[in-house]
Amino acid sequence: MTDETPNAEGEPSPATPEETPTAETKPFTYDDAVVKLVVSRCTEVESGGRMIDAILTNTILPRISEEYLSRMVAGRPLGAITLGVKNGDFSFDLA
Repeated sequence: MTDETPNAEGEPSPATPEETPTAETKPFTYDDAVVKLVVSRCTEVESGGRMIDAILTNTILPRISEEYLSRMVAGRPLGAITLGVKNGDFSFDLA
């Protein structure tokens, strides 16, 4: 994750610490607890990045996709997605 946001010319410019992330500046955010949960679920050293891919593909993306499609059908926009951890599982805050 970077702290850069694109400027009008498409070039990255540093984000100022005073900026509050919005759907326009950071449409997807996650916290350190998410990384720790993913790492804790990677129990086989031999699988390498395949286990991370499986967690993203089979756990996180289907839940985001379901919400995105539901909102699209209902005509409601999906702004920002914040991924976190609650009760030992992934949690989503969708704006």
